[in-house]
Amino acid sequence: MKKYILAVLVCALLLTGSADSYAVGLQTGDIDGYTGDIDAYLEASMKQAGIPNVSIGIVRHGEAVYLQDYGRSPDSGESIYPIGSLSKMFTALAVRQLINDGKLKEDAHVDQYLPDFHASYQGNDASVTIGQLIRHTSGISAIDGGMPYIYKAGYSLADIVKKSANLKLNHRPGTAYEYSNLNYIFLGRIAEVVSGCSFEDYVNEEILEPLRMERTFPNAAGLEDGNHIKGHIPFYGAAVSVSYRISAGDSPAGGFLSTTEDLCRFMVCYQQGGRTDEVSLISGNEGSGRQSSGSDVYYDIYWTKIDRKPGMRFTHNGSLPGYSSSILLDTDSGYGIVVLTNSFNQMNLQKNAPTPWSMAEDILEYLTEGKFPEAADVTYDYSIMILLICLLAGLVLFSVFMLRRKIKSKIALFIFLVIPILWIVLVPLIYDSSLEWLLVSNPAVNVSLLCIMASLALVGIVKIFRSRHNT
Repeated sequence: MKKYILAVLVCALLLTGSADSYAVGLQTGDIDGYTGDIDAYLEASMKQAGIPNVSIGIVRHGEAVYLQDYGRSPDSGESIYPIGSLSKMFTALAVRQLINDGKLKEDAHVDQYLPDFHASYQGNDASVTIGQLIRHTSGISAIDGGMPYIYKAGYSLADIVKKSANLKLNHRPGTAYEYSNLNYIFLGRIAEVVSGCSFEDYVNEEILEPLRMERTFPNAAGLEDGNHIKGHIPFYGAAVSVSYRISAGDSPAGGFLSTTEDLCRFMVCYQQGGRTDEVSLISGNEGSGRQSSGSDVYYDIYWTKIDRKPGMRFTHNGSLPGYSSSILLDTDSGYGIVVLTNSFNQMNLQKNAPTPWSMAEDILEYLTEGKFPEAADVTYDYSIMILLICLLAGLVLFSVFMLRRKIKSKIALFIFLVIPILWIVLVPLIYDSSLEWLLVSNPAVNVSLLCIMASLALVGIVKIFRSRHNT
């Protein structure tokens, strides 16, 4: 499947119990005859994938025609979800506004706006442009864009940019596509510098307020705890509820929270050529950036293009620990679909399990073809969990062996106290992140490692106590 990008002018596992899901209807339009089948499909998908809550919105030809929430607990129908990388749509739009207003130049070098920014490729200085950040062709690596410090609570955009200012690029700028969150974090900071206000204030005033997206937030700072759906992460086959705050510095790349109703407004505005009844969100050269760079994949304020005959489809996905989301637009039928969930198959333990992106595709196929695709059998890969369980079991046996064996107190102190304490203290310091985020981002692995270190420390305490008691 070829991938391109088209301008958008605006724009894990849960144990399946016996509790029945239900839906809270919000609004219907010209798809009334299809909603029963859609509801049944989504409820079956939730049960199959162990997803606690799903929210869906459907638009067609510039009108919201269906909004529905599904879940295991009552909700108002305006459920707020963290939307992960869907946030980039708003950042790209903000940057395009600044470019079209003449406040920012697409071919300008990043260090013109961020003097501390420095990049190198194969030992030589490299210049990165605004356009390359937008299209993910800057050469910045995906690994650099996923460093834990990016998500550290309390870090501002300026803080993250300062820590990330000296980069070794994976590719020569402009020559290859590599998706990296840092591209959009830099863009968010540049928007602040150029506009003279915070990224959050700019997006609120120039995008969210004109679209009346009243339940969309650039970050969780304006929300009280409990005002958004809690995420769920997989942990040894069960789904564990989590609540955490991402730093405001990650807002441009993945920190937004929104509802399907608000995101439908965003899609409707796209379908109306970047306008609402009251305002136009883009001025100047609205076609700017549509030209292909000559590669199969490029990125602007664009979504991934999926070639279809007839028509074209455009999509963007997002994910965070405990959440996943997807938006899909079909130019031929005029349908747009957004799916938000509070679960993420983080370790890929489930094979062929429904995801927001597969749900959106399946629903679109049903609306356009009259039938859902045949569901694939869900299989489970427990190899990672089995390895971790064996590791923990081995630790228990090792601990019993060490407790029965005589060992010098100084050696015991080093093995069983110094090493675990150093791990617990130094790992967050090395990654400049909180231990909480490290545990949430990969719970099965990191919690298991934490248990191992805590167990070693406990054995060390017992060994030292026995050694001193015997002397």
